[in-house]
Amino acid sequence: MDAAEVQAHIDLVRMLSRKDGPLSAGSSTATTRNPEWFQDGKYLTLERLKLHRSLLFEQARLAADVGANHRAIILAGPPGAGKSSLVAATLQDESDGYLVIDADAFKVALLQEAIRDGSYEGFIKPREVIDLEGQGHRFFPLELSSLVHEESSLLAQGLRTQAMESGSNMVIDTVLANAGSAQRLVRQLDDHGYDIRIIDVEASMGISKARVTKRWVQAYELALETGEGFGGRWVPSEYIRGVFNADGKAVSAHIARMIADSCPVVSRYQLFKTTSSTTGPVLEADLSRTGTDGVLRTPQKGEVP
Repeated sequence: MDAAEVQAHIDLVRMLSRKDGPLSAGSSTATTRNPEWFQDGKYLTLERLKLHRSLLFEQARLAADVGANHRAIILAGPPGAGKSSLVAATLQDESDGYLVIDADAFKVALLQEAIRDGSYEGFIKPREVIDLEGQGHRFFPLELSSLVHEESSLLAQGLRTQAMESGSNMVIDTVLANAGSAQRLVRQLDDHGYDIRIIDVEASMGISKARVTKRWVQAYELALETGEGFGGRWVPSEYIRGVFNADGKAVSAHIARMIADSCPVVSRYQLFKTTSSTTGPVLEADLSRTGTDGVLRTPQKGEVP
């Protein structure tokens, strides 16, 4: 498939993913709209509850070696800024294990289960996509990831609660685009005795879109070449625009700094910036509460952040 064909598919997925479109989170084929799985779009039926418990149990099993030191890293920033690669590098330097809580991992698990039980074709896949496939277009499961967005968020919240109750060290991967939700999260962590570190990875809207598209194209082309895999996870343009202010600055930048400054339980705040679609995040600020005044500042010589 040449570049023009790839771009044509991008345009098609983008069109289908617009607000209220068949590939938007509010689509009638989103998993939370399935009456066999959810009541009123919120309450799990017994059948779906069993699946959630199974998925959460599997995560707990995989995290058996995670430390229980009541440490939390809140990872903030817009899509495509480079958070995942940065946290992977960060955790290599940590002596204690961390559980990474990312709703996107549950998106994959939910789509895998849907393919296994037949609901991917029987309920989730919109008629518009089925018709386009009949015309020769090729779609991969992660291009339909918005249809499991709400449910994956519920699972991530459940895993977070589970981890808090056991004091497990965790990385909470989030955009941090809502001040109220951010404050509630910090209060919950504080109530469970957590020390919090905020890592904010920022990028402009243009860089965010470019990196999201590049990541998707690479996964899409690989899936086409091998005939395997789930393809790339598409992030709707409307969602990306929604996490930036009118001045083009990500909402997360203000919220992350506000939470860091106002909450004494945040012991360290780091700000990284990604300024290119081809380079990774660069550290801009590293502040800690190392003094007796409780103020975030750059550590003095000899102080350990």
